Amino acid sequence: MYTLCLTCEELHEKNKTTMYHDFFTIKNIFTDLKRAVQITVRFYCKSHKIMCCSECFNKRHMECWEVLDMHNHSEMPSKDKEIMVIDRMKQLKSYLDKFKNVNEEFFKVTKAKLESMPDDIEEIRKKFHSLVDNERNQITKEKYDLLTEMSTALQEENKQCQSILIAITNTLYILEAVLKYGNPLQISTALHKIEEHLVHYDSTVINKYSVRSIKAKLCIDDRLFSLTQSSEIDLANIDMVEEKHSYASSKPQKDWELEGISYFDADYLDCMVPWYTCITCLPNGNIMLADRTNCICRLYDSSHQHIADYKLTSGPYDVCVVDGSQVAMTLPDEKKIQILSVNRSMQLGRSIHTSVMKSKTEVCPSDHCNGHLAVNDSRTRIYVSCYSPVAVFAYNLDGTLIFRYAYHALFWASGIAPDRADNLYIVGNTSHNIHQVSPDAVQIHVFPYAICFIGNECLLTGDTSKLVQKFKFKY
Repeated sequence: MYTLCLTCEELHEKNKTTMYHDFFTIKNIFTDLKRAVQITVRFYCKSHKIMCCSECFNKRHMECWEVLDMHNHSEMPSKDKEIMVIDRMKQLKSYLDKFKNVNEEFFKVTKAKLESMPDDIEEIRKKFHSLVDNERNQITKEKYDLLTEMSTALQEENKQCQSILIAITNTLYILEAVLKYGNPLQISTALHKIEEHLVHYDSTVINKYSVRSIKAKLCIDDRLFSLTQSSEIDLANIDMVEEKHSYASSKPQKDWELEGISYFDADYLDCMVPWYTCITCLPNGNIMLADRTNCICRLYDSSHQHIADYKLTSGPYDVCVVDGSQVAMTLPDEKKIQILSVNRSMQLGRSIHTSVMKSKTEVCPSDHCNGHLAVNDSRTRIYVSCYSPVAVFAYNLDGTLIFRYAYHALFWASGIAPDRADNLYIVGNTSHNIHQVSPDAVQIHVFPYAICFIGNECLLTGDTSKLVQKFKFKY
């Protein structure tokens, strides 16, 4: 909409170029006329019989033969004042006429648009509803066809399985009789028949697995939209795999054994019963224990021999390695992160104060204490979690706060870990979710319940789902 501009003395729009010009509306023109003349219009050119501001005077009226300064009314003759006011009123009247014409034209165009708008909206609404109905009918038909196919396949499979099981049972009876009364040739023939039946039985297992794949596709139709919201997930590489629970018991299970486990006694003889809240391994093989009860950090070498102790001002909760010679630990009671130089004397370094960390008492259970720690691969950031308020904070090593990440559905972080791209993974204790956060504290994705990395791939499993989901990340 055009507005009267006293700076340019014409009608034009207010935009980025003219945002600092002096505008006023027609309603207030007589009220603001005196103010505008006093503030904006400073000079009166007798040659052109026009008022102008300082900027226009420098551009257009520097060479005029006579220019009056309107701020010095005492030096201006009365006749000049009258001429100046009359000319100004003529100009303003012409501006008002122009503005009225423009305003009437704008009103006509706007009225025409408003009259045609309901018809356009109704047409768009009809098109939208028709598209939604067509899409719903198509999805329903596809699901019905898949369910019919699955039902037919299951019926045929059950018939095959029953006949195969009857054949295997009869063969086993024959084998039992042959083992008692027959010769080795008959035993070999019976075993060969059982092997043929088992091969055919394995083929039916594969058919059953294909039917379950159809069912898995039906299950994920409603969840594809939520997965496509994340730009970091490559949906072309999604594989949906279902575990074969029905036949797992018939296969031999592998027993895993841990070897090379050793134990050592780290109790104190002259202190209270220790409460070890954290243990970490240094790059040189040394081991550090954090005792929250006695406010002590204890250092052992790779052969479990005690090297040194360091008495802290309060009890530590979590410890992580910053580099080869330094470790960081959280002191929730003092609301800070303490840096400790690791050597045979263990010298105290700088500290990072985190006023957001809430103090905890010794009667508080260990899983509700504050201050889980993590360090990124480049050793430039320290991440610390907080119980109250529920948030995760990132600091530089000099103590500067980089960002604060909080989310209403994250019921306090029980674990934090960065990846190679400095994305942070936060495990919610009671929310059963894993939050993926970018280096600038933007939420990328929320994963369900459990996660496992295999190289650049990521395996996920849901809390109640029977499906295992496999994704590939883009770095």
